[in-house]
Amino acid sequence: MPPSPIEGDLYDLSRKLVKDLKLSILFLSHIMYHDDNKLTKAEKNTIKTLLEEKKYYLEESDKIELDSFINNKPSLGFVVDYVKENDYDFKEVERLILLTIIITERDPKYERVIDNLEKKLIIEMDY
Repeated sequence: MPPSPIEGDLYDLSRKLVKDLKLSILFLSHIMYHDDNKLTKAEKNTIKTLLEEKKYYLEESDKIELDSFINNKPSLGFVVDYVKENDYDFKEVERLILLTIIITERDPKYERVIDNLEKKLIIEMDY
């Protein structure tokens, strides 16, 4: 029996949430690694708290991908390629960068990395 329209809509909504979550985690991992070339325990806990809130929406493949974002040091080039390959539009990217700033509590130590990320995305994505 095919899913009802409501079930299909809920699934689509949960996949959109996961798509946004993935880019948020990728942004956070990139920013938190590149401010001082390491991911501190506190930074890792910030990311894990965010993931814990959304774990029910994640499929196993999502968990594996998110773990790779956290356990590897995502480069700026990787982040840009990921945005392009996953068809994020400008509004999504801007919204998720703003969310990243809020999550990091506007900590000045991340400012330079966030600015570089945003500038690179604007240039590379022709925004």
